[in-house]
Amino acid sequence: MLPVQIRPRLAHLLVAYSSILYYTGDHKICGPNNLIIHPGINSRSSGGHACQTNDSPDFAFNEFIGNQCITWDGEPYTFSGSPLDQSRTPFTRNNTFYSPNATFSYGGQPLAALQKVGLDLGSTVKGIPTPAEMVAMGKAVLGVQ
Repeated sequence: MLPVQIRPRLAHLLVAYSSILYYTGDHKICGPNNLIIHPGINSRSSGGHACQTNDSPDFAFNEFIGNQCITWDGEPYTFSGSPLDQSRTPFTRNNTFYSPNATFSYGGQPLAALQKVGLDLGSTVKGIPTPAEMVAMGKAVLGVQ
């Protein structure tokens, strides 16, 4: 019998003023249905991290899929890889990014450049939701009325 590898999955989380970090290793899944609001506060001990961070040089089978990410600067990722090289970036798809003026940048590249090489297919960028909309988004993720 072949060994079965269990892949850790983070799903249906509301994360405010923090990020989701892949720390060493691979086969990690973030999503679907997480809401990450304003990550990377500089005053935190690990400030500067975006919605999704990977401090490991190994991205084998890591995924960031089906999440909502709200940032002040339009930079949702702080991966240690290369934005246009799929072998150096975790698999990303079907995310919704919110930022002022609906901007997106990863490694200086816009979302369209990532999508052209097969990353973040199905992902979209929108403007910042209102505080009331953020509360409603959080309730929906947590299944709270």
